[in-house]
Amino acid sequence: MISAKGKVLVAVEKLRAGYGYRIVIDDVTFYVTEGTFLGVIGPNGSGKSTLLRTIARLIEPRDGVVYIDGKNLLEFSRSELAKKLAVVLTERPSLRLMKVREVVALGRYPYTDILGRLRREDLSRIDEILKLVGVEHLADRYFEELSDGEKQKVLIARALAQEPRVLILDEPTTYLDIRHRVEVLYLLYRVCKTRNIAIIASVHDIDLAAKFCDYVLVLKQGKILQVGPPEEVLQDKVLREVYGPSLNIRYPLLSPELKVPPDERIFIVAGAGTGTPIYRALARAGIGFHTGILYQSDVDYFVSSAITDGVVSVPPYEVPSQEVIDHAMSLIERAKVVIDSGFPTGSLARHNVELLEHAHASGKVVLTLRESSEIGEKVSSIESLLMHVKKHVST
Repeated sequence: MISAKGKVLVAVEKLRAGYGYRIVIDDVTFYVTEGTFLGVIGPNGSGKSTLLRTIARLIEPRDGVVYIDGKNLLEFSRSELAKKLAVVLTERPSLRLMKVREVVALGRYPYTDILGRLRREDLSRIDEILKLVGVEHLADRYFEELSDGEKQKVLIARALAQEPRVLILDEPTTYLDIRHRVEVLYLLYRVCKTRNIAIIASVHDIDLAAKFCDYVLVLKQGKILQVGPPEEVLQDKVLREVYGPSLNIRYPLLSPELKVPPDERIFIVAGAGTGTPIYRALARAGIGFHTGILYQSDVDYFVSSAITDGVVSVPPYEVPSQEVIDHAMSLIERAKVVIDSGFPTGSLARHNVELLEHAHASGKVVLTLRESSEIGEKVSSIESLLMHVKKHVST
């Protein structure tokens, strides 16, 4: 846990923490590897902020230990820790009369001399970070003049200027509108992958957590209820247990999706919403795909159409023409991997059953999430499916 591959950058073992005599976090254990974006969710008072602040050494553990890149958190000097770990909190610092470039430059303090002087290398790194975060055009603006979304990006840039191996963020999308929430989470996801760092962030928006986080940790009353890929964790039963039995959560059809170009190496046979978690997992991994044959009233159609242009579809309840079926079969013939999402095999899905039979007869690698099937290699989870897909498309 949390990833089978990669170096462990954060190890939290039997952690207990709180305030005064009150224990807020109790017996929490998890590990986060490099290149992993972990979202922490839970209701108010569940211990999200306490957990993150303890990992960031803003609160001292009552018991247990936190390791950062293999070393006990409490054994770091302040400057050593600043080179390993950076923090962006919900509270906005007072940065009046400071320009954006100066704010980002604050992140270089672990590398400056005793007088705080910036070297040429520091200035170059500041320019690089401004460009990475997409705020280079704001460099000479005063921080207090910026919008909330722009301020949050600048604070993330300041944290990245520390060149951390671990980035901790407490509710990074608080007070942001939907556009800036998506921009900030996509920025974090991209930085996580391109810089190969570990990111741990508390996220209130469950739908966006499902799309941008590699793994989700669910807290309830200071304890871990469940942790794993969002497609497996963010199920109705778990969410009702955390947020209450009256909660009815469905992923909104018109919410933002990550966009990926079609990739003819992968074809997903889906329907009735069974393809949606697969589409989102592949999109997070930057892997494109084709999918079909989908009815244009199906949730899989709405989600896949937002993610990729490679969708084969027909109007609601219309029997696919032979031309549409032939098109789907031709895509399967060019594919290296065909995925069976486990869609219901009723009369309206007969054409999709035929697609799987055609893939099997053509000798294609068929991966299935179906409980029992004579066609394909069964995979136990979305995470396992993703590993198989990466293996087959890389060969």
